[in-house]
Amino acid sequence: MVAMQCNYVGHDAAYAFKSAYDEAYARYSPGVLLELENMRVTREEVSVPWMDSCAVPNHPTLDRIWSARRRVEARVVSNGRWARDLSIRLFPHLRHLKRVAHSWFPGLHPRKRSRRIIESIVVTLSATLLLMTAID
Repeated sequence: MVAMQCNYVGHDAAYAFKSAYDEAYARYSPGVLLELENMRVTREEVSVPWMDSCAVPNHPTLDRIWSARRRVEARVVSNGRWARDLSIRLFPHLRHLKRVAHSWFPGLHPRKRSRRIIESIVVTLSATLLLMTAID
């Protein structure tokens, strides 16, 4: 395979979730060629009203291909139960805790064991809150 792409397609939208290509063929731009074909197929054969590239803002390649922009947001809404309310209120604090923990280990490489330990602590705290919500 030279290039591959995984899309999620729903009733009224499609999302270009992940793409990859063989670096040995980079000079032929297989990722760009695949993206152009993906856009054609989605428009002509899948027939969804819109598609999200799922790219970060100001992406050097995809911004030239995808000219239209639409703001997409995620919202978390409580069901009114105390455990769900607590987990939603604590989530930003857990993200802050993760940043603080990383500042305690400034020279930490992303793939080193210490970072995985810190992240597992934060994930465990998050999972505990979700479990509390499920029990409630």
